[in-house]
Amino acid sequence: DEADLRKTSITNSWLYNASLRGAKLDGAQIDDVVFLGSVFHNASMSGAAFTDSSFAQAQMQGTALDGIRFDHCRFDGADLRRATLRRTEFTGATFLDAMRAEGTDWSYASLEGVHFTDAVLDYANFAGADLTRANFLGASVQGTDFSAARGFDAATMLIGTHGSPVEIPP
Repeated sequence: DEADLRKTSITNSWLYNASLRGAKLDGAQIDDVVFLGSVFHNASMSGAAFTDSSFAQAQMQGTALDGIRFDHCRFDGADLRRATLRRTEFTGATFLDAMRAEGTDWSYASLEGVHFTDAVLDYANFAGADLTRANFLGASVQGTDFSAARGFDAATMLIGTHGSPVEIPP
């Protein structure tokens, strides 16, 4: 808890059920790290960049992840409920295996080509986000705000058993 990892470089590591509560990861460069089941409550990550890393089953509820870069990262089964990811950049990211993100703020995030297959995104905010080629197959999006989202017409919005059909805003 409360680790100071500002501007550090962490590579080729496995952090199983690690507690990063209150950790300072500002400006950190993280490459090929597995954060399986790790806890990030109240961690600060301003200016951090994550590449080829996995956050499977990570606990990130309510965490501010604004303006961070995630390049080819996986969030399978992660819990991002009520997290903020405003203006965060995701390239080739996947959010699979019933990833939970109810009430999460993705506004103005770059989510081009991201896979939200079977994710729970009820009451999330995607206002102004870039959803070009994003895949929401089987995702639950009840009450989700897609207003002013870019590339929305190119996103795969086939909603399965988890939710109702999506109304695409003009």
